[in-house]
Amino acid sequence: ARTYVYDNTLPWSDSGLRLLPAKNYFKFSQRIKDFEEEFQALVDAFVHVYPTLITAQAMALGDMFKRDNYPSPAEIEKRFAFRVAYMPVPSAGDFRVDVGNEAQRELAEMYQRVADERVERAVGDLQARIVEHLNRMSDRLTSDVVDGALKRRKFHDTLVSGAYELCDMLQTLNVTGDTTIEGARVRLEKALAGRSAEDLRDSDVERESVKKEVDDILNMFKMG
Repeated sequence: ARTYVYDNTLPWSDSGLRLLPAKNYFKFSQRIKDFEEEFQALVDAFVHVYPTLITAQAMALGDMFKRDNYPSPAEIEKRFAFRVAYMPVPSAGDFRVDVGNEAQRELAEMYQRVADERVERAVGDLQARIVEHLNRMSDRLTSDVVDGALKRRKFHDTLVSGAYELCDMLQTLNVTGDTTIEGARVRLEKALAGRSAEDLRDSDVERESVKKEVDDILNMFKMG
């Protein structure tokens, strides 16, 4: 669940808040609900077997067993929690304090600067994700010359499936409509063009074609 949250949101504040694009809310909240139901089912299963585990410890420890060391099933259940909270991103003029016009103007300007910095950091995080995955693709799709013959580097299926997932996420996480990010997404989708990991393993031509396009996309970020 934590990995899903970090993959589908962007960094927003130093306190750990994450930015969730509004258009992705319903899909995101449904997946989180699924995680919560799975979490609770596992907690219920543990609480159900918990008394049996205590009995087993009593038999294993003998005279060293102390029942007071083990919370009751109701108490142990309270030790587990799964919570997700949502809050709107306030606008620069959203100040619920009674201050003068000059002070309000200064606060608005300050908040706008902070918001701009957070957006810039969010976009930078998104670009870093793209560059990280593309660098990995470029490296794994490289063929080395060994004893005068080309030797393909090995890679997992997730190298390609992860690229497809990245393209899907970029459609919702590119909250500023950054043209470089969108251009990278479109070019990467076109480069993959329905190809599978197996296709890239079997064909030197296709692997080299995808690698060349991946390297060209990486150059877009280096030039920026």
